[in-house]
Amino acid sequence: MTNNTMVLLGRIYRDSPQRFEQLVLALWEEGFEIPRLGLRFTQQERSFASVPDGIISQDSVKFVVETKLSNAFDTAQMRNHFLSLESAQHRFALMLGCGSVDGNSAEMDALRKEAADRGIALAIATFAGLIDRVRRLYLSHHEEMLELVDDYEAFCDSQDLLPQDQWTVFVPPCGQSFEHNISERLYYCPADRAIRSTRFLGVYAWKAVQAIGVIERVVVNPVIDREARSVRVAPGESALTEEQSERILCASDAAAALGWPITEGHKFFLCGAFEPTDFRKSTPGGIQNRRYLNLREVLGRQDVPHDLAALGAALRGATWS
Repeated sequence: MTNNTMVLLGRIYRDSPQRFEQLVLALWEEGFEIPRLGLRFTQQERSFASVPDGIISQDSVKFVVETKLSNAFDTAQMRNHFLSLESAQHRFALMLGCGSVDGNSAEMDALRKEAADRGIALAIATFAGLIDRVRRLYLSHHEEMLELVDDYEAFCDSQDLLPQDQWTVFVPPCGQSFEHNISERLYYCPADRAIRSTRFLGVYAWKAVQAIGVIERVVVNPVIDREARSVRVAPGESALTEEQSERILCASDAAAALGWPITEGHKFFLCGAFEPTDFRKSTPGGIQNRRYLNLREVLGRQDVPHDLAALGAALRGATWS
């Protein structure tokens, strides 16, 4: 896995040091100084004691990349890696895994602090996140580089390093609740109902997915008080924003009008935005239960649009059965 990752990063740099710098900026978000990468050619630049006719120079930069086929990073191993960066002026460490970092969060916090104390820019990313960041570097006419990204993604997928449901739309039937599903940008169901973790939610009614959105948060078993206008999340969950609480309350009001008590024992899938579309079911009859649709299979392409408006447009006119 490390070899494939280094090949990808090396190709990006050889294709364009500037794009590699953009990738570094995207992966390392803490505001560390990003050096100018590559050789610099200058003329008549004054130094301490003289003015040479020409100077070819480059900053001292070193990156350490640690890849894991799981999420379990060895913090002691990373500390040893930090020692190998001591001689560099600009120091970067990338921990690359297939999901959220496992292990004691206090250990990871201590590792981040030690990296900062040593002047090391530490980034923790997933293979899926790296692929997404790299894709954003290129336009459609950069075919050779995009093919390279496709190859890397296919390899990661073959090694089960990518979440299988990042290309999947969760499609529940929303006939009676359609209006408030759309207005409040959410879907709800009993908390004990097993739902796969997917990136997208599709609001289905009248034999078509009418809108699609990216699921930003799933709120499980909140206690909803419609009279006090409050929503209390389960212990250990991060607090809801005022806007998120209001959306859940409005959906609860609408559900109550339909005779559905959802103030307890439910979970809510909250989307940031919905994009209207017309993603039609081609076979007779509606759906009686939730469906999961693979966007790559439906669209017949690997490069599923990342922009929601573009995805909605691509699905408009597409069909599924």
